[in-house]
Amino acid sequence: MSSLIELLVVLPLTTSLEPPSVSGALAMSGSFYAQRFEIPVGGTVKGSSIYVTAFNNGAEPVTFVMGYAAPPKVTLDFSDNAFVLNGEQSREVMVEVHVGSDAVPGTYEVAVNLRAQRDTAEGIQVLGAAEQVAPLSIVEESGKVHVESVS
Repeated sequence: MSSLIELLVVLPLTTSLEPPSVSGALAMSGSFYAQRFEIPVGGTVKGSSIYVTAFNNGAEPVTFVMGYAAPPKVTLDFSDNAFVLNGEQSREVMVEVHVGSDAVPGTYEVAVNLRAQRDTAEGIQVLGAAEQVAPLSIVEESGKVHVESVS
């Protein structure tokens, strides 16, 4: 019986009276990290299998902002650059990788990152971030190919 009394005494002392925090609300999944991009100079890769999914696992609405890190002359485009997700919502964001015609051939990494933020009276409060990284090989040879799969 004494252990039950100790448990009841400890629980109120460890329970916070502050409102729930949304800092742990951000999650990211998707297939971007599993890609192995091999793109010729001046080429672009896009498709329904290249995406990330943002999750708001919290209870309050959160603004998500997409970003990326890439070598010079390489850009990434997103189907959504910034969006609001209410609690328990998710959104899939398609990713396109563009290699400029003056990019330097070589082996690199590209990263897609996602930042969760909330506007407050004091300014923007960053709640968390997540990132997926994929390898990129820029090759000199190029050609134009349009592929469509038919089931």
